[in-house]
Amino acid sequence: MDQKIKTKAISRSRIVPVAVYSKDGGFRYFMYGKEVQLHQFKKYCKRMPPIEVVTLKNV
Repeated sequence: MDQKIKTKAISRSRIVPVAVYSKDGGFRYFMYGKEVQLHQFKKYCKRMPPIEVVTLKNV
């Protein structure tokens, strides 16, 4: 993942949970300004939707 994209996702995740989809088919999850694992992300989002999903074509 490009550092510029990761920085943008981290800054945006301070406001709303962010899931970043990369070209290789993987997701990266960010909350509260840091990267988290999927189970932590799901646990939070069950209680507090919505989620912002960012699709990046050039990653």
